[in-house]
Amino acid sequence: FCNFLFYVWVSMIYGTILTAVPFRNMNGIRVRDQVKMSKAAGFQTAQHMMRMVPIPEDRTALTFAFMLCLSIGIAILVLGGFHSYLMLTAQTTIEFHGNFAKRRGAARRGSTWNNPYSVGWRNNFRLVYGSQHPLLAILPSSREPQFLPIPINGKLVRRQKRSKKEEGIALVVPKGDSVQLNGSSNERLNQRRTGAYAV
Repeated sequence: FCNFLFYVWVSMIYGTILTAVPFRNMNGIRVRDQVKMSKAAGFQTAQHMMRMVPIPEDRTALTFAFMLCLSIGIAILVLGGFHSYLMLTAQTTIEFHGNFAKRRGAARRGSTWNNPYSVGWRNNFRLVYGSQHPLLAILPSSREPQFLPIPINGKLVRRQKRSKKEEGIALVVPKGDSVQLNGSSNERLNQRRTGAYAV
């Protein structure tokens, strides 16, 4: 979930950066100059004559895109920060509220309360992402799933490991099951003999 929030935040920041300069130029003198240049060039309506300067028809869409990206980016940053805190302290959102009450009660009694599931923020991070470099943790996984994404003949089919030289994915199908695949008659005959299908 933290990875999902990170990628949503990056996309919102990207959208904000793309629309920031045109949004800033939207009500400036350059818009009026662009309208004058368009009329001088013989156009009936304003045209994009200057870089990063919107025309009056772009105002609604540009304002909507900038404000949406900025506001969602800020909201996702706050939500992502909270969930990162939960991950680093080994808590769920429900446990957070319970632990908050326990900490407050312990403070009233003059003692401290520690989360029994927390093993330190570094080890809590490792419990979620493993011992790899933190920057590698946010990248998409290169590990192939154990099963194919769709069932074949109503059954889940395991992937069979193949060398990198071989292309496709080998399917191990139980004997007696038939699978309809495209290919020459020799390929289909070979597939029937071995029970392995390359996709």
